[in-house]
Amino acid sequence: MLEDFSLDEDGYSVLGAPARDDPAKCAEYGRDRRDELLKYLRKGIPVGVSMNLTGLPEWKREGSSRDRWHAFVVTGFELRGPKGDEAVFLVRNSWGGVNPELPQTRLCRISKLLFV
Repeated sequence: MLEDFSLDEDGYSVLGAPARDDPAKCAEYGRDRRDELLKYLRKGIPVGVSMNLTGLPEWKREGSSRDRWHAFVVTGFELRGPKGDEAVFLVRNSWGGVNPELPQTRLCRISKLLFV
């Protein structure tokens, strides 16, 4: 079980592949990040994050063949789903163009809150 994790100093534990690609596991282990993000966003404070983008096609930068870690700002959220309890986070990305949404099922990929 522990082989699926790594720890970034002063950060969150990060699920390794393939566990991070399982939406249920990612949502479970990303719950602390969800709560922390919502705490600041509900006060109107955007949050910078560092996240592993490996294997996420919506984050693929045009002209780039490498997967990578990337930093971006979470600027807001919407509650969706049949019960209205599934958070989808809105982001502002330095790459320009389309800013992908960040569903709570991918929050286990966040390693750090960079600033609040």
